[in-house]
Amino acid sequence: MKYLKHLEIRDPDDIDDETMFQECDKYHHELAKLRPRLSAAAWKYFSKGFAETGIHDADLVALTLGDGLDHEPFPWRTNYFRARAEFINQNQKHRFIFKYRGIRRCSFDYDATIGQIRFLLEGDFPKMSVESWRLDRVIGNELTAADDKYLRHEFIFASSARLIIEAVKISFEKHLMKKASSQRK
Repeated sequence: MKYLKHLEIRDPDDIDDETMFQECDKYHHELAKLRPRLSAAAWKYFSKGFAETGIHDADLVALTLGDGLDHEPFPWRTNYFRARAEFINQNQKHRFIFKYRGIRRCSFDYDATIGQIRFLLEGDFPKMSVESWRLDRVIGNELTAADDKYLRHEFIFASSARLIIEAVKISFEKHLMKKASSQRK
């Protein structure tokens, strides 16, 4: 994270509020510069998305990567690498979909042991750790300019996992979730 570094700090007492607010102001200033490079829907999300209108506390439900996202790949046709990340927001009312084209970097760092739970059993047993096996919820995301051509979209998760995608084009869609039908008798 370039500006929202406070999202990486695990102990809230270690966050300097004044620095955090200054960095958030710098981030909003950079976002304003990126507006011409974003669709109207993407701009609305990045400039206004927070809490239930954003992906804070959202779940990543699908991360799809490959050459055949838009069409079946053929050996004689250029197949461009693309990515799609889908989230369900914190109140499970919306599905947010980010699509990436012109990708030069895609990095997903996840280690189940980083978010592990440690506990001490009674008696002479050693400390035990349990792997969480969960990606867990999104703490936040940040969009910055990697350079004049590429945008950098970074997500950080409660499990300390990190997703970074650098792409020329980032599009955004928001869909209302269908209500689950009541169970049949």
